[in-house]
Amino acid sequence: MRRDEKLLRGLLLLAEGEEPQPDLSQYTEEQQAYHAAILIDSGLLAGKTLKDHQGQVRGAAITDLTPAGHDFLKRMRQGQQQEPGNQMEEIKIFVSHSQNDQDLAKALIELLMEALNIPRTAIRCTSVVGHQLRGGIPIEAKLRQEINSSQIFLGLLTPRSLDSTYVMFELGARWGIEKYWYLIKARGTEI
Repeated sequence: MRRDEKLLRGLLLLAEGEEPQPDLSQYTEEQQAYHAAILIDSGLLAGKTLKDHQGQVRGAAITDLTPAGHDFLKRMRQGQQQEPGNQMEEIKIFVSHSQNDQDLAKALIELLMEALNIPRTAIRCTSVVGHQLRGGIPIEAKLRQEINSSQIFLGLLTPRSLDSTYVMFELGARWGIEKYWYLIKARGTEI
């Protein structure tokens, strides 16, 4: 099947949920499934692809627009020429936090993105939607790699995060490689 850039962009806009919704009625279900699979495989859409025993796409279910998909649409709207493909970026900022402080971590990420114009795909924050790890990857290995390679490591210290085993592992991993890290105390943390 031939790739259709208009359909790819239409599926991205559909997943974004903005109004008005694109009209995809001129495309068959088979065409839409095939193109949704391209976007899912490239990391721009989250979802599942159903393939037959010969590897042909038979269906696709889109669940959401990924951070890379959001950034792709932002660049598209700014007029930057690009083609839907693998848009995954290197993690520049890693935010270590307790999942119980998800609201605080989300506010911190929004501040960083807005104030520093950092793309959402460059920030890892495992409990905040849009900054989570993709399914199907070995979590420990991926976290270790991103903790080591991120340019900035922010440790969000709260009473809850100080009780989190994962936060302690993440802080210890960053400390162990002797790279810069920044600790942010919040919610009355005394250390």
